Amino acid sequence: MNIAKDKSTGREMEAEELKLLASVEKENYECIDANCKIRLIPCSFEKHHKPRPYFKTEKGVHHSQDCVFSQYTELQKNPEPQM
Repeated sequence: MNIAKDKSTGREMEAEELKLLASVEKENYECIDANCKIRLIPCSFEKHHKPRPYFKTEKGVHHSQDCVFSQYTELQKNPEPQM
């Protein structure tokens, strides 16, 4: 995921913004969907990391069925056939 909500401020933040912060509290982010709000873990945000920053779920934890990101993930797994 490229976006998460900062639980302390309530602000949505792009993963790219993580590189601009003086310190990143890894326990402080959650899914932006009000139906979900699972904890998200910031990854690859230090300046020396080559991949772009992103947020991931904890192992074995999935977005709720009502979450827009859950629906998006399903679409990625099962794309509609091209005509």
